[in-house]
Amino acid sequence: MSVNYLDLFKQLPHLDDGMEVVDDWAYTPTLCHFDGRWAVNWLDEDAFSCQLFSAKTPEEAIQKAYDWCKSKDFIK
Repeated sequence: MSVNYLDLFKQLPHLDDGMEVVDDWAYTPTLCHFDGRWAVNWLDEDAFSCQLFSAKTPEEAIQKAYDWCKSKDFIK
C-alpha cells in the first residue's frame, strides 16, 4: 500500500504561539525547496517559523512533519 503524501500534508494543522492547534491562520504548514533540500515549515504571516523538518525529498519532509504531529497528538 503506497502512502499519499499530499493527504498527509493536508492533515498538518495550523498552530498558534503556544503550539496549540487552531482552525486557521497563526502558523501554517508550508512545503518548500531551499538550498538543495525540501522542508515542511510552519510559518506565520510575517514569515516567522515555529517548527521545521528538512529532508532530501518532499515525501520524507512531509512524513517527518506528520510523525511529529502524531507524536504531539495534533493529529488524531
